[in-house]
Formats: sequence, C-alpha cells, structure tokens
Amino acid sequence: MTLYLYVLLSSSLFCYQTRLWVVRERLGVRKHLQQAALVSAKLCVLYAICFGLIRFDNNLVFIATCIPVIVVWALYMVVDFVAQLYFGLSLYRIFMHLPVKMSDKGSGAAAAAYFKQYVPTKFVLTLSCAAIFSAVVLKDALPADFVAVSSICSAAIAMLVYSGSSLGRGSAEPTSIETAYLKIEDELAAERLYGSDRAAIAVNGSQIASSGKHIVLIINESAGADVPAALSSTHSLARQISELSGNASEWFHPNNALTASSCTDISIPCILTGCGPHESMDQLHRLPMVFDLAKARGLRTLMFTSSSLRWGGFESFFNSQSIDTLYSADTDGMEFVNDMCGDDYLVAKQLHTAILETDEPLCIVVYQNALHIPFQNQSACAIPDGIKDRRKRASYVIEASHGLIFDALKKTGRYDDSLIVSVGDHGETMGVDGSDETSRFSRLTNLSEPVVRPLYAIKPPRGLPERELGVLRANMDSLISTIDIAPTVAGLLNLTLPETLSYAGFNLFEPVPADRVHYTLTVNEWRSWPRAAVMLAQGNNCICIDYQNSDILCTDTHGKPLHGEVLRLKETLLKGSLSEPIVQKSISRVFRDKLSVSSAFVSPIAKKLLVISRETEIGPFSRFYGHNVLASDQPEGRLHYQGNDHTSEGFGLDPKSTGIVLHGPYITLEPGRYRAAFVFKPGTLLGSIGVDVVDGDTQILSVVKISQLDDNLEAEVCFELNSRQSRIEVRLFNFADSFGFCTGLKLVMIKEI
Repeated sequence: MTLYLYVLLSSSLFCYQTRLWVVRERLGVRKHLQQAALVSAKLCVLYAICFGLIRFDNNLVFIATCIPVIVVWALYMVVDFVAQLYFGLSLYRIFMHLPVKMSDKGSGAAAAAYFKQYVPTKFVLTLSCAAIFSAVVLKDALPADFVAVSSICSAAIAMLVYSGSSLGRGSAEPTSIETAYLKIEDELAAERLYGSDRAAIAVNGSQIASSGKHIVLIINESAGADVPAALSSTHSLARQISELSGNASEWFHPNNALTASSCTDISIPCILTGCGPHESMDQLHRLPMVFDLAKARGLRTLMFTSSSLRWGGFESFFNSQSIDTLYSADTDGMEFVNDMCGDDYLVAKQLHTAILETDEPLCIVVYQNALHIPFQNQSACAIPDGIKDRRKRASYVIEASHGLIFDALKKTGRYDDSLIVSVGDHGETMGVDGSDETSRFSRLTNLSEPVVRPLYAIKPPRGLPERELGVLRANMDSLISTIDIAPTVAGLLNLTLPETLSYAGFNLFEPVPADRVHYTLTVNEWRSWPRAAVMLAQGNNCICIDYQNSDILCTDTHGKPLHGEVLRLKETLLKGSLSEPIVQKSISRVFRDKLSVSSAFVSPIAKKLLVISRETEIGPFSRFYGHNVLASDQPEGRLHYQGNDHTSEGFGLDPKSTGIVLHGPYITLEPGRYRAAFVFKPGTLLGSIGVDVVDGDTQILSVVKISQLDDNLEAEVCFELNSRQSRIEVRLFNFADSFGFCTGLKLVMIKEI
C-alpha cells in the first residue's frame, strides 16, 4: 500500500508537469519529456527527504520540520521550473547573472512582482499539497530500509536526468574557421552599468542643420515589427502609430531593421548612445547619450518611463546632469502591473502635462513596457472588453500612450518641428495571439526573426531639406539598426564627436554603406549570462549563432541551414569577427556549448567555490603612507592617502573627501591579467567611488564606477598588462556620499600572458 501510494503520487505529478510543458509549448510530448522527468526526479528527492524526516514519533516535531522542508522545496522547484520555462536554464545557472541583486534597493519588491506574475500558482499549491498529503499518510507506514533505498534511487535518477539535460554534440562538423573559434577563451568580464562624465561634443556653427527643433524618442519594450495593432486586423502596431499621428504619409518604416540586442540592458544603452553591442564598456560610458546631444543645443531634456530603474545598473546609468526631468516607476512608488513596471498610460499622462507646462525646445525619451511578457492587461486607459488577446490589450495601451504624446506635441505647436522615432528595443518570441499558452523560446539565446526585427517608425521634422529626405527614404531599404538613432540625432542637431570617439551606427540622413556589417549580441562587457547568442548580418543576409537548432553551428533566423551565397558569406563574416574580441568570445561560447567542448567560462558561484591554482597573490598592501605615518617610510609598496582621517591601519571615507583619496603602491608587475580590490570594514556605505589603474602618465584602466561592495566587502576591478610595467598605481576616487573605512588593497595575478 505504501509503495503504491508513492508511485501513484509521483506518476501523477509527472503527468501534471508534462501536461504543463506540452500545453504551454505546443511542441509535442517528446520536446519536454526530459524537463518533466527532471522535475519529477527532484520530486522523488523531496519524498526521500520527507520520508527521512517523518520517522519522528512526535507530531509537533513532524510539523515543525517536515512540512516547512516540503514547502521550501516545492517553492524552489517551482522557481526552477519557471527558469526552465522562460530561459531554458536551471535556477542555479542563472541566479548570479540576474540583473537584480538581493543587495539592491527595492529588490524585495522586484522579487515579489516577478513571483506574482511568472510563477504558476496552481503548480505551487498542487505540489505542496501532494507532498504534504503523502508525508502525512505515510508517516507511520514506511519501513526504515525503504527510506534509504528511495533516497539513493531518487538521487541517482536526478543525477542521470540532469546529466542528460545538456546539449548533445551537434551533428555538423565545424569548418576550419569555426574550429578556430573553439580555441578562443570565451570568458567575458561583465560589469554593471554606471553613471559617467561623457565626452564633450563639438557644436558645428550656431544653427541646427535643418528644421528640427525637438527630439522625441519612444522606446517600446519587446515591440517587434510583427506586433499587431489592437483593433485592426490589417495594420501592424508600427503602422497604427503612424495613423494615430493624423498623417501617416509623413512616416517612414524601414524594411530591413535589426536590433543591437535581444536583451534590454544592452539594447537601451546602445539606442541612447549609438554604441555597438560589440564595443567596450569604456566606449559606452564615454559616448554622449541623446540627452547630452540635446543639451549641447540648449534643449530641455525629459525622460519618462513606467519601469523601475533599480536593476542592471540603470539607476546609476541615468543619474546624469544632462537629464533635466526623470520620471520612473520609482518616482511615485507606482504599483507594478506588468513585470517591474507601472501603467504606461499613467506615465504618458504625466508626460502630457509636462509638455503642456513648458515652452522650451524639448528632447523627450519615453520607455514603455506594456508589451513585455506577461503583457500589461489592465490600464487607466480602459482597454475595451472586446479585446481578449493579451498582447493586443497591451498594444492598445501603447497606442493610447502614443496618442497622448502626439496630442501634447500638437497642442504646443511642436509636432511639425519634431523628429519622432518610435522603436522597439527588440522583438519577442510570443505567438501573435499573445496568449499564455504560446511558444516561449527564450529570446536571450534564440535570435529568431520575430526577436531581431524591432518595431521602427520615423517621422522627420517638416521642412527637412529634400536631399536629406531623399536619403532617408532610400535608407529604408538598407540595413539599418537601433544604434543608428543617436548618430541621426547628432546629425540633425549638427553635432560631431571628438576625434577620439566614433559611432558604430550611421546617421540616417546620410547614405548607409551597402557593405555594412551588423552585430546582435546577448552578452558583452556590461551584461553577463551563462549562454550567449550572436547574429552577424550584411545586406539582407543574417547568420544566427544561437540555440534555435542545436545540431547546426550557424543557421538563418528561422533555425534552418545556410545555403549558397549566405553560406559563403558566413565564412567571410566569421573571419572578420575574429578582429572583434567581444564577438569572438561570444561565438566561441556558443560553439563550445553546442559541440560539448570544455569551456573557459566559469560561473560566479563556481569561482567562489574553486581555488584557481594559476592565481598568484602579490599583495595585500595594508601599510599606508601619508599623514600620521613616519615620513621616513619608503613609498614603494605602500598606499598613499591624500587626506587626514587616516592611521597606519587604514583610512576613512566621508562625504567631504572627494577626488583621489588613495593611490599606490608603485610596484613593478610582469605581463598578465590582474585583479585589484580595495578592502573595507563592515558598515561601509558607498555613495559612488571609482577605481582606475595607471603607470606614470599611462592610463592602464579607465575609471570604473562602483556603487556597492561585493560579498567580501571589496571594490574590485580587473586589468591586463601586455608588457612589464615599473610603477603600477591603483587609485581610489570618492565621488559622492561615501562613509566607511578601508583597510588595504589586494592585488592578485589571475593569469600570465
């Protein structure tokens, strides 16, 4: 009887889990049997744990120990299930890569919002109740030896299923150029976004080049070119937006537009700066944002978004003096109605009022989120009850918000003189019906056609010179990108970058080169993820290096094999990409994963658990040189402090100590990769500090902004030396409102070159 109940409950949960996968994915039973088996194996482990605990004769002990364990394990399984459902990866693999950290302000509210919207409640209840029921029924019925046997078998099953859940080796043999990528180290040192002082902009003449006096950029989260209008069976959302303006003929719609990334924390910074996703973290934080361009011409700058900015470093990234008014979900503590976002329509109403209340030339950036999964379905704009489709209901909110913005621009006489760009940061993988039960291949690792083709609509200012208008019209058939928006704004405002900087994108009022090569990436120097995805594009041809088809290294945007001209182009683009370090590492990671080749990429959790034998500790340097230390001490190997609040054990940070506060130790280092970390005492509170590395007058590492310490109370940077340097200096800057005590500097060689 005991064994019968055990098998019955396990098989019932297995069938329930399988049904969930099949219904949600609509891809047949075989596609997700392995995931269902994995969850069921974990369920067996849960039973084994429970059976070990229920040997207690005391009911109070049973209630106090067994039931909490059951519930916690059930919650873990559900969260892991959701991770598998949306990302195709286990919770363990993605946890340290999530853009919201537990130490971030507002992380609790973010976690609650995610749990409420993504976790299948029925599954939690079913799993918990079934496990509790089985434990209660079997409490006094289990023989002791069955506990041990079931534990061993359950663990073996779980290990067997888990070991089989990785990708199998692809059937296609790699070409010589593809083999070259397998020899490339695939680790990318990703850091979070931060605020920065951006490069000065050259103003060409006293007048704007053309008639544009206002800039309006509307970024629509997860809005692909295929998103349908809410109430039209023939119009896409992009076409409907142009109709809402009252004169659709003024709008241009590109035929071959691509996104820089399918990940918001890459795509939005690229849109606002014109930085390519394949460029460095330093380049991203030196290029001016569109706000900086507008300020150079005296425009008032506004940014309005329904999203919380407390994730991925966006709060620091948008902490800029070039933004006159910043309104987000955090400003008034908006209630989250979709993901970590409030009601887009309410934010549009706030913007409507702001536009009416000022008579200055404006640069407006709006970031809307209604189309992010699981879609905004309730709004103050009163979505018609007749719209049942979830994505179309979200489209209605987007349309209503655009209508409010257009209305405010027209009432203040700004509409005709405005450059208006409405763009998706990327597309999404949901089916056009937008229901909860459509395919959810993760866009983070699958660059399919709906994902890489964003909504893109452009209204140039009225009175634009005919030449520029003709060039813009011709470019609608060229390969254009979301990274072209910032260069286009700079061109319209007659601004140029300093000689040390250049745009990866192109001004759409000038011809876009026909041989342009475009990169779409999902990991880079400011976004980490266990798996990567890359798309290389030229002309109308796209080569996807992702997980749409695990048997082929490179496919088209539908996961199909490449043929003819595109196959030859693949070889050319792969050779060219070897000169782009971030692109080559991303491609290497995908190739290694698909071919089951050992990867150099180690997860952050693993790094903390493993001791890497190649690391050589050079420091720590905990002796300080400066005030309150004997002047006869030699400076080499010491840290120098610029202030007074200092002892031989360390120095204190306070809001008054700004600029360089610590520098040294002026030592000689051999070629290699190094990690430097300033160590702080418990209780340290950081406002904003920076760390850089120099050798005399040579800048080895530009200033890295840091707003929080890691778990070891360290502010860490990494740098690389290609030759022997004789006076290496690691400097610590205090920018704003920091308070605490630093005890020294750790310096470690990670790898010799």
